[in-house]
Amino acid sequence: APMSKPLVYTITFVVCILFQAGISPAISVAGCAPDFLLIPVMLVAMRSGAGAGGIAGFFCGLLYDLMGANVIGGMALSMTIMAMVVGLLASNLNSTSIATVVVFAVVASLFVELVYGIIVMLTAIDAGGAAAVLVFHSIPTALYSAVFAIIGLLTIGLVLADDAPSMPAQLGGGMSRNKMPRMKSRLK
Repeated sequence: APMSKPLVYTITFVVCILFQAGISPAISVAGCAPDFLLIPVMLVAMRSGAGAGGIAGFFCGLLYDLMGANVIGGMALSMTIMAMVVGLLASNLNSTSIATVVVFAVVASLFVELVYGIIVMLTAIDAGGAAAVLVFHSIPTALYSAVFAIIGLLTIGLVLADDAPSMPAQLGGGMSRNKMPRMKSRLK
């Protein structure tokens, strides 16, 4: 039987916080360590929408910042924005398909790392090497994080009850539930 959403969310948060604190620094490659906190934020945003995602993004981002980052609030801001955008987009897509998860994970992690990199750059005393940091740190870190996000989100998807974000039909951006089956049958 599929596990309940709150239980899966709780387990995911705890496991990813432990991975971020313990495993991420240990598997760092050339100073690029994966961001495991991306996983619970994306999970909540894709499954529960922009509001819940934004809250998860803020708290996981703040936790990331407090775990020894350069700028307190930098990752909180980056993850909050990403989660709200992902939550809005996911409400009109099949957020459980492998293709959607892969695209979302890569784009979201690139967004988070680049925005965070820019924030660090803007607040740095020496912003001279900042462009190099974006290219040689932010992008590799984002892709490294995306790999774990894809594996994590697809694995969690297997144990989570298959459900789209709860959204009333009138807020579905013109894409009401009853139009979906007809579209799918046309695509076969």
